[in-house]
Amino acid sequence: MQLSRHLLLAATLAGCGDDGQAIDAMPQHDADIDADIDAPIDAVSADARPDAPSVCDTEDRDDDYVPGMQKAGSNGYRVTLISSTPPIGMRGTYAWSVRVEDATPAPRDGLALTVFPFMPDHGHGSSAVTITPMGSDGVYQVADLSLFMAGYWTVRIAAREAAGMPELDAVTFRFCVR
Repeated sequence: MQLSRHLLLAATLAGCGDDGQAIDAMPQHDADIDADIDAPIDAVSADARPDAPSVCDTEDRDDDYVPGMQKAGSNGYRVTLISSTPPIGMRGTYAWSVRVEDATPAPRDGLALTVFPFMPDHGHGSSAVTITPMGSDGVYQVADLSLFMAGYWTVRIAAREAAGMPELDAVTFRFCVR
């Protein structure tokens, strides 16, 4: 029984870094470990461990996500990231609410938006997103935004009068996900 608890503790503490290399987090054997071994391993004790190193720890190209953050394009259009569900930070699929304003600044409804998530360091994007105009105040819902890998992502949002027309403007949000 004691041996299996040691193995469970070792499996809980060992992990991989973002580069796929093993991280040796196995503690040395001593009396303190034996005392802790008899305690149940739960979410609280697992959360108390220090985080494994992450590519995001040293990333300096990304934006810090805050609800209401805004980007302006070269033609004066602004895109406000009203909200993200879940908040940006972990790998997963997101739903965003965005507001688009022109240079005057007036909300712009009825635009054809394109949203392109891309990992420049890896040279790939992710699956297509779903964009739903909400019909008022320049608000659009962006669903199925998949940031499926840990690392640096750009999310480019371009606005057109209609599909196939030239871009009116574009902005790029930059995030690192763990």
